[in-house]
Amino acid sequence: AGSPYESLSRETAYEITVTGAKDYAAHFRQILIVDAEHEQLQSWEYTGNAITFPIKVYLQGIDEVLAAGTGYEYEFSENVDVGKGKIKVTLTGNREGSAEAEFEITPADISSAKVEAADQEYDGTKKEPVPTVTWGGKAVAEEDYTPSYTDNVRAGTATVTVSGKHNFKDTTKADGTFEIKARPLTITADSAECTYDGTPLTADGFSGEGLADGDQIASAKVEGTQTEIGSSANTVSQAKIVNAAGEDVTDCYAITYQPGTLTVKAVETFTLTFDLGGGTLNGKTGTYTIECEEGETIHLPDAPTKEGFRFLYWKGSRYEAGAEYTVTGPHDFTAVWEKAEASPKTGDDRPVMLWTLLLGGSLLAGILLLLSRIAGKKDR
Repeated sequence: AGSPYESLSRETAYEITVTGAKDYAAHFRQILIVDAEHEQLQSWEYTGNAITFPIKVYLQGIDEVLAAGTGYEYEFSENVDVGKGKIKVTLTGNREGSAEAEFEITPADISSAKVEAADQEYDGTKKEPVPTVTWGGKAVAEEDYTPSYTDNVRAGTATVTVSGKHNFKDTTKADGTFEIKARPLTITADSAECTYDGTPLTADGFSGEGLADGDQIASAKVEGTQTEIGSSANTVSQAKIVNAAGEDVTDCYAITYQPGTLTVKAVETFTLTFDLGGGTLNGKTGTYTIECEEGETIHLPDAPTKEGFRFLYWKGSRYEAGAEYTVTGPHDFTAVWEKAEASPKTGDDRPVMLWTLLLGGSLLAGILLLLSRIAGKKDR
């Protein structure tokens, strides 16, 4: 009678060398390894786990299935990822020999995977966070999928799609979403102040803090005016923000508007005090004061006079007489003097004249005496 071996597919039969009792040696030429349920080695779809299954082992010429554990031992290898899984059978007992069989592990469908990605914040660039992919309760390695992204620049909901590869069919996909959050932006209206002059005070400028690179505030509405002495808000609203391409990206920002302040101050006057330091100026002595408005530019007083002294400058810091000075607050000035040099004393000059006459008379008498002597010599 034929053995079960004879009716099974020879595609999974392997030549082996069998040794044992002499009366068996001539019969054991091949070993057959099959799936115990299907009587063949079928292909298996990738599961993410090690693939194992019960097997049957037949020997040519033996009308029985070998008993696992007593007739043979077997082990699986390379049986997780897509490709060729292997089974190695080793005969036991009074038989010796071994064989390996292969079975296919085929790609799975990734469409049931859960795809997640971390939320991002708008900054004008494409957002491509690495997704977390789980399938069958297990994390999927990055080498098993290819991510792609849509709607991933502006604030809102972006989509990440993973396409299978390696252990997953490249024709299957799974989607996930993540949020691109609006970017915080603070826009502040300018502030301004002035001294009351009866005209309205306004400030049309504004500034922004938190703009993404390449974005700018194209326009904003600023409202505020202050005419009388006091303060009021200068508000800003209705901003429009554009990117480098001129596209409106206002909705990509969470805008906080901050007002500025418009302040009109009363005209303030300050006292300038001049200490003449013992001198006189326009009939005034001691110290005198003048009242000036803040910001007013005046000419400091001319140089005062003082008997026996020369005026140098106004101290506080150092200003020349008549110099320009802008009033910023109360200020004290002190005259700085230098003692004048003494002049020769004038008075009765009659002694000088007397000595001059005497000197002149003596000179004249000498000349006359000389001339008379010369004339006497000529007569002789």
